Amino acid sequence: MNFQPLGGTRDLAGQDKEELDWIRRTIMRRFRSYGYALVEPPVLQATGPFLERSGEEIRQRMYSFTDSNGVEVCLRPEMTIPTCRLFLNHAEQFQSTGRVCYDGIVLRFNPVEYGRLREFRQVGVEHFGHSDAVAADAEALGLAMDAIGACGIDRVSIVMNDIRFVAAILDDLEVEPVLRDRIWQRLHSKQPIAEVLRHESGAEEVSRQEVGGANANLGHLLQQVGPEMLQTFVVDILALTHGAATVGRGADEIAERMVAKIQRSASQRLTPELSEALGEVLSLRGQPRSTLDSLREVATRRKFHRLEPLISDFQRRLDLIEGCGIALDDVTLDLGLRRSLQYYTGFVFEIHEPTLEKASEICGGGRYDQLLKSMGAPDVVPTVGFAIGADRMKLAVEKRGQPPASATTDVLVAPTSAEAVGGCFAVAAAMRRAGWTAETVLSGDSAEQTLARAKRLGVATVALIGAATPVTAQLHRLRDGRQQSVGLDELESYVAQQRGDAR
Repeated sequence: MNFQPLGGTRDLAGQDKEELDWIRRTIMRRFRSYGYALVEPPVLQATGPFLERSGEEIRQRMYSFTDSNGVEVCLRPEMTIPTCRLFLNHAEQFQSTGRVCYDGIVLRFNPVEYGRLREFRQVGVEHFGHSDAVAADAEALGLAMDAIGACGIDRVSIVMNDIRFVAAILDDLEVEPVLRDRIWQRLHSKQPIAEVLRHESGAEEVSRQEVGGANANLGHLLQQVGPEMLQTFVVDILALTHGAATVGRGADEIAERMVAKIQRSASQRLTPELSEALGEVLSLRGQPRSTLDSLREVATRRKFHRLEPLISDFQRRLDLIEGCGIALDDVTLDLGLRRSLQYYTGFVFEIHEPTLEKASEICGGGRYDQLLKSMGAPDVVPTVGFAIGADRMKLAVEKRGQPPASATTDVLVAPTSAEAVGGCFAVAAAMRRAGWTAETVLSGDSAEQTLARAKRLGVATVALIGAATPVTAQLHRLRDGRQQSVGLDELESYVAQQRGDAR
């Protein structure tokens, strides 16, 4: 029997656990200092909210199953949708703030490779209901950089975009809704831009690729009987092959999706002119202000009138980002940047730590103003957020040779004999009341062994307790070798003084 962790998971103990928890605590302290309230949605979630909102990459990698009550559930593959659901269900608790933060495990069936796990931690924020979206975007990026910098990671690169640029161009080009949806699906799948445009410009080739095999026959049938009759036919086939009660999503929903996909495959394609215009814009990449100048030139030449207000918004966003202390030297505006999650509607960004190479993305986020309304909110709720990958942050900290101090114990408290154990407990309790983390040593080690252990672990103080009464602690400060005897009733004052000196 194999007792090793499953692929893509790991056991955390000792230094590994201490470092990861230090990173999480450090980031969460930064979030809290900006006024974000703590939330924790369940790991077990209904599958439905993720199917339409997350994107194909997440859908294909979810751990989902049908429970004994016939409900399709999943282990959360990301934190934003569960956090939005929590916010909607408990909105009365957040009337004074639309800011929430979280630290939680997510699970995806990822390929197992360096920097990519199947069970990993996201530490992130969501900012709901603000009126100045551009300012909220800038502050979110500033907070992400602040939290990452607090962990000692100060040399990163930022890539950003506003996906409304593409939406505005599609509006100006009067692209049909079905073709528009298919372009967005391909862009969200992170296919190379040239490949997206090539596929959407060649109707016959794409149709064969998108609707191959058995679905190709259904495509011919669609042309003969129409979508409603074809959907009925698919439902009947599913009932015959899977039984009357189709497992998971209902047969009607499966059939509707299949027919919609076939319809999309037969719809309008990009003309060469449309493909060229999109390709020119999506290939713009470089220093943010000069790239905006290039975008404005393209907009003027091609008469993309809807771009101008978005360009002005982005210029203001850059000004505010600089106001947050972020230099634009390491920032790239990439008009081809897309997030794999489909719910993004505006500003998006990624933060990369270049020494991690293929696993370089340590943070990603952006704006998703329509998400809460799609989940039942009566109106659009402006929302911006991001998630930092704590596990990749740990890799980055280790790469930089900047691991945090592993010692979480302030003092080792050791009895010098069996008769001194009671006094040892009393001393440890007094120190804990005063705010120190005190670990008792009950292994029977000698004083020399206890001092050597403290030095090895990086513990600053050792308290040796004898059997004499009243109880007295012989304190050894390892940083300067100072020794001092302190009575039990004086220990809390002593610890308070030491904590004050440390500040």
